[in-house]
Amino acid sequence: ADSVAVMTVGINDDGRVFILDAWQRRVDPLVLIEKLFELQDRFTPKLFSIESTAFQKSLRYYLDKDARQRGTYLHIEDSKPSTRKNKEARIRGALQPFFSSGMIFVREGQLDFVEQYLAFGRTDDDHMMDALAQGPEFWKTPRTDGHTRRTGNLRDYILTKRSYGISGYGGGLPRITR
Repeated sequence: ADSVAVMTVGINDDGRVFILDAWQRRVDPLVLIEKLFELQDRFTPKLFSIESTAFQKSLRYYLDKDARQRGTYLHIEDSKPSTRKNKEARIRGALQPFFSSGMIFVREGQLDFVEQYLAFGRTDDDHMMDALAQGPEFWKTPRTDGHTRRTGNLRDYILTKRSYGISGYGGGLPRITR
């Protein structure tokens, strides 16, 4: 009965995050599966992250089954959100360093996402923000030798590299790109 959100992002070598697609709907699970395959065809993502709850575990089973039938492979990893913090604090902790340092770029026309960003903390509609908050667990950071490494602490890399503080969503809106 609740909405589901799917965020498609690209990361460049400097650790900048580009929101390529932001999608949120109340849909039948079969429609969600079709959306994921549409995104696979459109962007060829290196990874799909699915929150590991009971519904998402069953979704993953059918997604794997459909992928085999279609003759394609989807690299899927489970995301296990921390239960030590409430949802809002978890989202802020994961995303605040990126927003405050201007590392998140939003395509022009992604108004649903921008509206949700602006209303964050004042509404229960935070599904896109929650889905985006899974990202830092899987995003890659650059190394000085030119290679990339996977880390669960890209935000720590940004804070160390650029000395930004953590004090809420400072820095205004995410950058809008064309």
